[in-house]
Amino acid sequence: MTMRFAMTVGIVLGMLGTAPGPFARQSGAIDPAVRQGIQQTWDEFTVALRQKDAAALARAWAPDGDHGGLTPDTTLRNGRADIEAMWVAGLPGLPARDRRVTLRSVRLLRADVALVDGTMESGSAMGANGVKLPGGREPFFAVMTKDGARWLISATRMGASVHDPQ
Repeated sequence: MTMRFAMTVGIVLGMLGTAPGPFARQSGAIDPAVRQGIQQTWDEFTVALRQKDAAALARAWAPDGDHGGLTPDTTLRNGRADIEAMWVAGLPGLPARDRRVTLRSVRLLRADVALVDGTMESGSAMGANGVKLPGGREPFFAVMTKDGARWLISATRMGASVHDPQ
């Protein structure tokens, strides 16, 4: 089975509802080491985001991974180089803020393929014009694959951000 096929199957299963929904809790037991390995990838991602390190951000994805959103006008980024270019372009305007990823659900399709529902949580920040920007939450769905000892993102789809009340 090719990586692209595995990602497509994972995304289709998620969209059809056979995978846990965006805010569902995992119903079956999952090995804590698997969950921790997946969380470690997202923790490294948030550190790279805080440091505005586009190359480190892109390394969270598999070489043939892709990144997009669930809104009609989203551009799908294909491959690490395209994903890194997206971060290079976007990071300079990104305000400094605390971020963390909460894994809402992890479901293994195989020992090396996981479906992940999570939320990127962001604290408030000061905009370039001195205006306080609210914190918020951005749900995501990811297909992750194990590469040696590390879990990599094969595909992500980001939902719309929900801002916290000010």
